[in-house]
Amino acid sequence: MKRSMLYKLDGWLFFIAGLGILFELAMIGNLVHFRIDTTQDKEYTLSDNSKNLVRGLDEPLNLTLFVSDDMVVPHAKYAARYMQDLLKEYQILSSKIHLHVELITDEKLKFGLQNNPEKDNVLLKELERFKIEPFPVGEKKFTQGKQAMVFLGVGVEYGGKIDSLPSIASVPLPLVEYKISRAIRNLVVKRPKVAFGFVNNNAKSSNIHYLIQQTQEKGYDVIEQDLSQDIPVDVDVLILVGPKVPLSDKQIYTLDQFLMRGKGVGLFLDGQVVDTSSPGGYGPTKENKIALDDWLSYYGMRVNSDLILEGAPRFRGLNKPGGPGCVIANREIQFAVDPAFLMTDSIFLRRESRLVMPFVSSIDKQENSSYVSKLEPIFLSPKTAYQRKEPGYRFLMGEDGAKEANGSFVLGYRLEAPLKSYVAQNSNSISMSSQGTNAVSIKTESIGSPRLIVVGGSSFLTDNYVFCMKAGIDFYKENIQAANAMIDYLAKEEVLTKESIKGVRNRAILEISETATWALKVIFVLGVPFIFVIFGVVRWVFIRGKRRRYHQELFAD
Repeated sequence: MKRSMLYKLDGWLFFIAGLGILFELAMIGNLVHFRIDTTQDKEYTLSDNSKNLVRGLDEPLNLTLFVSDDMVVPHAKYAARYMQDLLKEYQILSSKIHLHVELITDEKLKFGLQNNPEKDNVLLKELERFKIEPFPVGEKKFTQGKQAMVFLGVGVEYGGKIDSLPSIASVPLPLVEYKISRAIRNLVVKRPKVAFGFVNNNAKSSNIHYLIQQTQEKGYDVIEQDLSQDIPVDVDVLILVGPKVPLSDKQIYTLDQFLMRGKGVGLFLDGQVVDTSSPGGYGPTKENKIALDDWLSYYGMRVNSDLILEGAPRFRGLNKPGGPGCVIANREIQFAVDPAFLMTDSIFLRRESRLVMPFVSSIDKQENSSYVSKLEPIFLSPKTAYQRKEPGYRFLMGEDGAKEANGSFVLGYRLEAPLKSYVAQNSNSISMSSQGTNAVSIKTESIGSPRLIVVGGSSFLTDNYVFCMKAGIDFYKENIQAANAMIDYLAKEEVLTKESIKGVRNRAILEISETATWALKVIFVLGVPFIFVIFGVVRWVFIRGKRRRYHQELFAD
């Protein structure tokens, strides 16, 4: 009898131990975050860059999720769950991160801040402080024919400074990580400053407002800079888009000496100027003389006075800027395969790597330059492209271009290396008196390895074209992504480049073999039940063995 009670007690202990193991596994699962993400861009997993960013925090970081208690429609509810799970991933990575969830239940808040008289409301003050904005959601079948206003945004606070993602209304979910990590980085790291240069007051950033806006939204401080004036010492990047008049000696000197500081310079230069005001077409074209040929040649490049067009039409019916398609036909350009430029796993290295680049010119290497071996191509035309060299060319509506292609052309280069000053090496050709300086004050060599990008075209970044994203032309999203990535590169801020391209293309699952697919199905469908079956069989064999030994001992007595 006593031995029987011991065996029963042993069975209960085995059962309790099993429950304990399950409890411990649940606790471990709560502490250790693990997810299998099979999308190519790892859209549902925090990247290593984001993880490293928050693991190195010196002070507490507060993340506040502002979310309506009723998100009304299924896709908005999913977005709210996605945001909460993502922020929890950040919180798990560092003990310095504190996550707060503010549920917004006040009907007056839901349907418009302007109608809420309760200015002393603490929640309202927080919404205003982080500039969290409501956005409309709803379909008739869910909201009785009306659209509801809901909140879903994130406030970030670190070291007494704040930033935010006011609303996800216009942000694809895969890009939310980038927006949040960028907001954190803006508070943790000094914000780089980008100067958009101009050489003629009449053309002062006149046609790149959207590019400037996007640069500011990425967290950069932005100024406009007259190249006739000295560039402030705290500027990290100089961007010059589409100058149409010759640069003066002073302006070339300013450009040269800024590069010698070890900073980044991006030049988007047109080989030919195209008259887009002609009815029924474009033209005539003329050579764009900006007096930079010698400076560029010194660093191994020459922007040709030509136009690279595409022989095979791809965008029939899309014509002039501002028209129905907002894009000139047949101007699709590849981004070069260069992992060092946009980092590995960049969208531009895969099959959907296309930019729309109207009126673009080719760039040739200058073999007599000591830097020619350091040049790396970043833009290539497709193999169906052909070259128009002669100025005075006219584009006509519906033109299909040449029937025979001339092959691929390089449309952009980058240079990253220790450099010597063109001005210092050619002081006879650059008037020192025009600089208000002397040869002694000229920097003759660069500090470290500055970064220089030269692209043979500027139209693809101008408002005439990038505004067409709002018309639903997805190609221009990649134009802006390319511009953002180039500015990140020049500012040496490419740490978040990989995150900034999530969601630009259609979600894709990693390609695996058919055998591996079937293996995964078997594991997911049969794996867990099989484990429980094995556990039950082992336990049954163990108990049966104990009972057999018990009966043997009983009969032996």
